[in-house]
Amino acid sequence: MSVSSARDRGGWSIHGQSPAYPGCMTNRAYVSLGSNIQPELYLPRAVSELQTCGRVIAVSRVWQSAAIGGSNQPDFCNAAVFLETDLTAMELTELDGVLRRIEDRLGRVRIAGDRNAARTIDLDLSLFNHDAGCFGRKTLPDPDVFGRACVAVPLAELPGAVLPVPLNRPSGPSTL
Repeated sequence: MSVSSARDRGGWSIHGQSPAYPGCMTNRAYVSLGSNIQPELYLPRAVSELQTCGRVIAVSRVWQSAAIGGSNQPDFCNAAVFLETDLTAMELTELDGVLRRIEDRLGRVRIAGDRNAARTIDLDLSLFNHDAGCFGRKTLPDPDVFGRACVAVPLAELPGAVLPVPLNRPSGPSTL
């Protein structure tokens, strides 16, 4: 997938930084955000919720991309957040983890059998420190970083985000 499949949304942003968070943040979490139900409302709310988990260092611009799965639903608006936190990858991503609880508070509805349904908010841990491997149910870096511009492009805007090169692909020019 090329960069051209994700378009700069322009016109509005969700930039924000949290006030100083007590303690020393030990982990660097990069969270991908997506919404195609009232994104102007839910993306900023998600950033505010993430501020309760640590210190928001940076927020990408908002990018627009077509919904995955060929459905007749609105385009998604995507962004990424760089968060310094004391939380572990598992605390963020487990079924009852922090990101899932934020999604639930923001009205995310999961439809059995439809992974690509429209949603108020989708939060995914894409990068965590420079870790690679399985952390509970989560694989890091998130495999979507490699194949979806709607994930990779916002992440690439954040300071310190190192987009890994997949080891199982032939070398050559990047599609990002």
